Amino acid sequence: MNNEIKLHQALYEMKAVAEQLYPLYKALTDEIEQLTEDDPNDPITTKKTLKYLSEDVFDLGTRLIDNAKSIEKE
Repeated sequence: MNNEIKLHQALYEMKAVAEQLYPLYKALTDEIEQLTEDDPNDPITTKKTLKYLSEDVFDLGTRLIDNAKSIEKE
């Protein structure tokens, strides 16, 4: 397999992974919203920590898509 084909396959896989992360983010967000806040003034509650982590999942998906598009333009 030549390098160009490998590159296109890698880009396809990056986009596929990113597409799978968005439904995961939505499911996590829905579950997190159902949690009650132990202490709203505590900066490290379970709910706040999970929210932070779910936002990282969303950001990862966005970065994967953006990077794939950037590589395709080169």
